[in-house]
Amino acid sequence: MALANPTWNQHYITQAEQRLNAIDRSKPKDRQRIWAFRVDDHDSHALAVPTKERIKYSLSLEDLFSLHVFDERQRANLESLFEQYERKITSDSQRLIDKLRTNQSRLNIRSELRSIFTSKLLNFARNPNGIVKALNTFGAVTDHKFGDPEMQREFAELCAGSRPQRDTVCATFGVSPDAYDRWLQMLYMLLIETRTDAGPFSLFRDVVAGMFGNNFVTVFVFEYTDDNPEHVCLLSDRGLNSYEAPLGQGFAAIFEFNLNAKTFACFSFADPTLYSERLPASTIAAASGQLIVTRVIDDISCLVKYNQRTMSHCASMVFGATPSPKTS
Repeated sequence: MALANPTWNQHYITQAEQRLNAIDRSKPKDRQRIWAFRVDDHDSHALAVPTKERIKYSLSLEDLFSLHVFDERQRANLESLFEQYERKITSDSQRLIDKLRTNQSRLNIRSELRSIFTSKLLNFARNPNGIVKALNTFGAVTDHKFGDPEMQREFAELCAGSRPQRDTVCATFGVSPDAYDRWLQMLYMLLIETRTDAGPFSLFRDVVAGMFGNNFVTVFVFEYTDDNPEHVCLLSDRGLNSYEAPLGQGFAAIFEFNLNAKTFACFSFADPTLYSERLPASTIAAASGQLIVTRVIDDISCLVKYNQRTMSHCASMVFGATPSPKTS
């Protein structure tokens, strides 16, 4: 069966992203840890006493993304589909930061930005703390059928697979068995590549291409360059913060997320017509797909606001490289 993979400890926030916020990055990867804070009150911006968690087991659950568990040693899961988006998150994040540090923002950084954003948006789609929201956004893809009969047969087999983890996942994240099954099917449909005359195609990459191609996109990258242990960016158990901000005749879609312990990014996607309903068609066409990037250094007020929003938007936990992040 497709997607056969032995991995049972399946992370919904990648180990690579967590390691960029590790307490002890000099240690071997399987021994690195991260500070974990429970957020009991999303509005007070007060953190509970932190604990240290091993990244190897943090933000993961047994067989969370397994569509069919054969036995203790083998399952068909989504790990290989995730890996194609995860593999470059560390290198692309560092390359983006390095280019901005050397004032190369006028050079081609679009590929890094799109790659990073795609990985972070995947955190939204794959996060079990937001299954219902993900289904409301992408769930319609489960109504599609593959044109290739073999792919449709494999998909049907996966849908009918054995999922002994279902009860645990549903109890842990408060969802129905039907919602959990449909969410796994949604992720498969979004991420699997099909063959077309133009080359490999995935629905998820197409969604991201539309976001960048049809909107005016602004990106702010906030970096903190001092050694103050309080000046670190928190990592949410949801992987990102998403909200809307008023803009002209409507709202821009905002996505912000941790790049590493000392850097976070904010992406804004706005329909050019929001700036004025009287814009000529030529102006709208020229603005669509435009990308503006700005680096901001050591703005502590923005750090505080970001950390506060991360605490407000998380499901129940935030993570960081220090036991005392600045939140006020």
